[in-house]
Amino acid sequence: RVHDPKAAPGDLPSVVRGADAVLVLVRHDAYRGLDWQALAKEMRGQLVFDACGVVSADDLAGTDLVLAGLGRGA
Repeated sequence: RVHDPKAAPGDLPSVVRGADAVLVLVRHDAYRGLDWQALAKEMRGQLVFDACGVVSADDLAGTDLVLAGLGRGA
């Protein structure tokens, strides 16, 4: 499933529901400060891959999500 706040908006929790991973591939401000606690509860998997440097490890604190991305260690 795809979510883009400009081209394909929608309810983000329903988009990530059952997802094995979330891929952040665009640098939209809408993806800064997300409620990762709530999103983690909707996901089946634990991987958040951020290709743009929008998500930080601090954003995922308190969740079981694992952050990976370009220029980061896995």
